[in-house]
Amino acid sequence: LSIQPGVFYLQRNWASKHDDNWKIHTHHIEIPVVLKYNIDITSDIAIDPHVGPYFGFGFAGKCKDDKDLKIFKKVEKGGMGYANFDMGIQVGVGATFFETAYVGFDYQFGFRDAIVGEPKGGNVTAHNSMFMITFGVYLPE
Repeated sequence: LSIQPGVFYLQRNWASKHDDNWKIHTHHIEIPVVLKYNIDITSDIAIDPHVGPYFGFGFAGKCKDDKDLKIFKKVEKGGMGYANFDMGIQVGVGATFFETAYVGFDYQFGFRDAIVGEPKGGNVTAHNSMFMITFGVYLPE
């Protein structure tokens, strides 16, 4: 049983599928803290299911085709923006092969609403979610 913290740089992209047709490109720093349980399947293969919270902080971004949408900036009354703080839960499983290679699959569920303010035309709810695949190689000591 172990705790694995991390710090990651992420780029996220959003696109509207409605008539307003806007696209958002953002940059984030994300800090996951997952609890891992290592299970030896054979002498050469081990798996590690893991779960834990993540915290995300947006620091830069832009929106194309909508000049009213604020990215990580204060939203005036009646305006709409993209929130600069996110948090949620990360769940996944990884596998180590022959103590040299690693592959992992993770999914993140965002808890906080990514869109803030009062958009034109009604209420909008949007949460960040992400599927990740990790490949790694262990270096000799």
